[in-house]
Amino acid sequence: MTSTEGLGRSVARSAAWSVLLRLMIRGLGLISTLILARLLLPQDFGLVAMATLVIGVLEFIFDFSFNQFLIREREAARSLYDTVWTLSVIRSVLIAGLMAIGAPLIVAFYGEPRLLPVFWFLAFTSLLAGFENVGIVDFQKKLQFHREFRYRGLIKIVSFVATIALAFSLRSYWALVWGTVVGQVTLVMLSYLMCDYRPRFDLSQTRRVFSFSMWYMVASIFGAFLTRSPALVLGRLGGPASVGFFEVGREVADLPTTELVWPIARVLYPGYAAAANDMQVMRKLFLDSTAITMCLATPLALGVSATAELMVRIALGSPWLPAVPVIEIMAISGLVRLSYSGLQSVVTALGKPSLYAYLAMFSCCVTMPPMLYGTINYGLTGAAVGYLCGIIFSAVAFQVCALRLARVGPLVFWRSWARSVVAGIVMYGAVAGTMKLLMPLVSGLVGYLGVALLLVVLGAFIYVGASVMLWKLAGSPAGGEQIMLDEIRKRLRRS
Repeated sequence: MTSTEGLGRSVARSAAWSVLLRLMIRGLGLISTLILARLLLPQDFGLVAMATLVIGVLEFIFDFSFNQFLIREREAARSLYDTVWTLSVIRSVLIAGLMAIGAPLIVAFYGEPRLLPVFWFLAFTSLLAGFENVGIVDFQKKLQFHREFRYRGLIKIVSFVATIALAFSLRSYWALVWGTVVGQVTLVMLSYLMCDYRPRFDLSQTRRVFSFSMWYMVASIFGAFLTRSPALVLGRLGGPASVGFFEVGREVADLPTTELVWPIARVLYPGYAAAANDMQVMRKLFLDSTAITMCLATPLALGVSATAELMVRIALGSPWLPAVPVIEIMAISGLVRLSYSGLQSVVTALGKPSLYAYLAMFSCCVTMPPMLYGTINYGLTGAAVGYLCGIIFSAVAFQVCALRLARVGPLVFWRSWARSVVAGIVMYGAVAGTMKLLMPLVSGLVGYLGVALLLVVLGAFIYVGASVMLWKLAGSPAGGEQIMLDEIRKRLRRS
C-alpha cells in the first residue's frame, strides 16, 4: 500500500467515525430541540441565546486554537502540551471574569433583568471548560476518532438526558442553563477518565505557541462579529423572540452542511498536516474530499431550503413559522460555505495562519455591512440575505488565495463539484414546485408527513438521476461520483 493510499484510508476511517459522531450529536440535538420547542416558548430560547451569543463572542475573541497548533506539531514535547493546557486555563478564567464583571452592563443594554443570573451560570461553565484534559487532542492528532466518538458521544447523551428531564420539571429557560452546566461538568470529568495524560502548569513554551496561535485569535475576533452580529442587533431591536426565531432557524438550516463539514473538517486538518510535505498527496486528498462532501451535502442543503415551511410545520409547529425564510436562505449560505471549507484547512495545514487571519478580516468586512443593513431594515429575512451576500464574496476570496497556495487550478476545483450543484438545482425546482402544489391540498400532521415522504423520494430520485446523467455526459470523469461508486462496489463485493 502506498503512503497516499494509507493516509487516504486512515482519513476515510476517521471521517466515518467523525460523521457518525456528528450525526449522533446533532440527532440528539435535533430531538432535544423538537421536544424543547413543545415545552418552552420562543422567548425562552431567545433569552438563553442572548446570553450564549455574548459568551460566544468572548470565546471567539480569545480563541487561539491551541489544539490546532498541537495537531500540526508532529513531534510535540510534553512541555508544549502542558503550556497549551495552562494557557487554556488562563483563557477560561479571563472569559469567566469578563462575563461576571460585564453582566450588569449587558443586562442594561438589553433591558432584560432575567439575564443577570443566566450570565453568571454560563460564566461558570466557561470557567470549567478550560480545565479539559489537553491529552484529548491526541484523538484527533493520531486519527483515533473511534475514541473521540465515545468521548463526545457520552457527553452529549448526559447533557441531552439532563436538559430534557429539567425541561419537563421546570418548564422554563433554566432547563437550558442547567443542561449546559451538566454538559460542561461531564466534559471535564470524562476528559480525565478517558485519557491517561495528566497536565501540569507550565508556561515555558508560551512564545512558541503564540507565534502560531495569535493569528487564530485575530481570525476569531472577526469571526465572532461576523456570526454573532445578527443576533446582537435582533436582540436589541426585536427582543428575545426574534433572536429565538433566527437562532433556531439557522440551526435547522445548518443541519445538512454542519453534519458533513464539521466532522470531515476535523479529520481533514490532521490529514492535511500529515501530508504537508507532499503537495501531490494533499491536492488529491483535498479535491477528493471536496467532491464527496459537495456530492452528499448539495441535495440535503437544497432540500431543506425547498421544504422549509413543511419542516417547520411538522417539527416545530406553527408558532415557529417566522423562522421559515431564515431556514430557506441560511441553508443556501451553508452550502456556499461548504464549497470552500476544505480550503481553510489547507491554508492552516500549510503553515499560513496569517493568510487565514487576513481572509477572515476580509470576510467580516464584506459580510457585516449588508448583514447589518438587512437586519436593521428587514429583520429576520434581511439578516439572512445579508449574510448570504457576504458568504458569496468570502468564498471567492478563499478560492483565489487558497487555490493558488495549493497549486490547484480554479477550473479543476470547480469541476470537482459543479455537476453536484447543477443536479441539486434541478432537484430543488422539482421539489419546491411539487410542494407548492400539494400544500394547499393537505392539513394536519399526517397530511404533512405524507407530503414530506413523497418529496424525499422524489428529490432522491431526481438528484441521483440528474447526477448520473451529467456524469455520463461528461465522460465519466474521476470525481465524487466515481469515488462513491467504487466504494459501493467494494461494499457489495465484501457482502
